Amino acid sequence: MDNISKIKKMLESNDVITAKMVTNTGIPRAYLKTALNQGIIEKAARGIYADTSKWQDDMLLLQHRYFKGIYSFNTALYLFDLTDVTPSKYDMTFPQGYNTKSLREQGINVTTMVPKYYNLGVTTAETICGNMVKCYDKEKTICDLVRREKQNDIRIVTDALKFYVRQKDKDLSKLSQYAQIMGVDKDMRKYLGVLL
Repeated sequence: MDNISKIKKMLESNDVITAKMVTNTGIPRAYLKTALNQGIIEKAARGIYADTSKWQDDMLLLQHRYFKGIYSFNTALYLFDLTDVTPSKYDMTFPQGYNTKSLREQGINVTTMVPKYYNLGVTTAETICGNMVKCYDKEKTICDLVRREKQNDIRIVTDALKFYVRQKDKDLSKLSQYAQIMGVDKDMRKYLGVLL
């Protein structure tokens, strides 16, 4: 199998490939330029290439470009069907100290968190294009919203909780555990007391 065929094979299971992925499979990077010239791939960002035959998944591209970013807040609500609103901007959370200037310039809602909260509740969810991206789980997302209650519209929090309590796979003990870790257990009980 020649190197261009190998790149095509990689694209069968990945909508996005990186220069590092290509190098790790033993294909010289020069073949990325050949694939670009042949219209097989297009450059999405430095070292990141997208399959031209597939619909571009912006969420997946952003995740590859900013691999420390975790989808959060309204974007995580959307990924888990905890809202009726499609986000106009993506929410991503980064570790405290991460340089977020370029992200803000691209219109991404950026939050930074200390490691204790940044690493809590990280999971994956499927995008509308069928790709898996990193995001916070339902319980962490709700705790984040409650924690930022004053910055959010109160309806976002109450609507998310209404959707959450109706879901079969909710984990109220995990929600309670996260609320204690994040110091929002009293506020969470207030919200849940109205809904349950």
